[in-house]
Amino acid sequence: MEAQSPAPSSEPSRRDQALAFLEPFRTRVLPSVLRRMAIWKRLDSAAQQEVAADAMQELAVDCLANPDAVLELEERERHTRWIRIVQRVHYALRERTARKHVGEEILEFVETCEGLPLDLPLSAADQRLLERMLGAADRLKNGRMSLRSTARSLGLSPNTLADLRARVVAALGFAGEREQYWRGRLAEALCSTAAAWLRHDGELNLWDDAERRGFEPERCRERFARIRAALALGPTEPEMHQALDLVLATGERSALPLHPRELLRLAERLAPRDATIQLWRFEAAIVDAELGTAAGCLRRASRRGAERERIVLARARLLEARGRLDAAAALLERARRRRPCDRRIAASLQSVTAARRYAPSAASIDAASARSRLG
Repeated sequence: MEAQSPAPSSEPSRRDQALAFLEPFRTRVLPSVLRRMAIWKRLDSAAQQEVAADAMQELAVDCLANPDAVLELEERERHTRWIRIVQRVHYALRERTARKHVGEEILEFVETCEGLPLDLPLSAADQRLLERMLGAADRLKNGRMSLRSTARSLGLSPNTLADLRARVVAALGFAGEREQYWRGRLAEALCSTAAAWLRHDGELNLWDDAERRGFEPERCRERFARIRAALALGPTEPEMHQALDLVLATGERSALPLHPRELLRLAERLAPRDATIQLWRFEAAIVDAELGTAAGCLRRASRRGAERERIVLARARLLEARGRLDAAAALLERARRRRPCDRRIAASLQSVTAARRYAPSAASIDAASARSRLG
C-alpha cells in the first residue's frame, strides 16, 4: 500500500515569505537606486532596465538560497543587503566591458602602458613631469591616485598636475569626458535642490511627500561648495562657474539666493536633454498655473525618454489643473489596470477621486453666484 503524501501546508514557506519582501523593494527602493546609478555612470533607459531585470533575478536567488538570513533582518538592513547585491550585479555587467578611463583613472591607464615614455603628442617637459608623477604617485585605498598628496610630495601645486592630467586626457582621445561628467553632476544637484524646495513650500501635493527628506538649504550649499572645490582642480567651462557663482552668492546662510524655477533653468542650460529636469519644470509651471508652459515641458520630457508612468501621472496632474477631474481619473484608472502594483498611480487615483467627489458642480457655482452680493 502506497504511503499517503503529506497534505500541503496552508502557511507560506520561509522562501515564499522572503520572496514577498521583493515586490515592495522593487517598487519603492530599486528605482531610486537605479536612478542614482544612471546619473553616476550615465546609463540610458535600456541599460537601467537590463540591470533591473538581472538584479531582480539575483535578489530572487538570494531569497531562495538564504531565506532565514533575509527574514531575520530588519527592513533597513534587508534593503542594505539587497542594494549591495544590485551594485555587484551592476559592476559585473557594466564595468568589466564598458570601463571608461576618466579623471584619475586615465593616469592608471597610462601607468599600465608599456614602454614609457609614452608615444603621446606631449612636450618633453610634460613627458618628464608625467614620469615623475607616476613614480611618486600616492595611492588611496581604492587604488586611485591622490592628486593633492602626489603634488605635495613633488613640491608642486595640485593645479599643475590637474593641467597635466587634462593634456594627457586630450592626448589619449578622451577630451571632454570630465566636463560632461561634472555638467551632469551639477545639473542633477540643481534639479534635486529645486525639487526639494518646491516640496518644502507646500504648493505641491505629490503622492510621496510624507516619505521625503525635508529641505535643508545649508546642506545644499555644502553640496555646491564641494562641487566647486572639485572643479577648482582642473579646467572648467564658464557656464558651470557662472551657475555656482549664482547659487553660492553672498547672502544668508539659511537661504539660497535663487528661486526653484531659476535653479531649474540653470540645470536645463547645463543638461538640455535631461527628462527629469523637464518634469520638475512641469511641476513648477503647474504651481504657477502656467498650463501652456507645463504642457510644453511635458512634451519635451516625453520626447527625451522619461519614464512612461511619470508621464501618465504628469498628464493626470495637467488634466486636474484644467478642472477635468473625470478625465484625470479615467486616465489613472487605465494606468492602474496596466500596473496594479504601482503605488504612485494608486495614490494619485485616490487623490483625484476624492477631489472629484467633493468638487462643486457647475449648477451649484451658478446658484452661489446668483445669491452673492457681487453677482
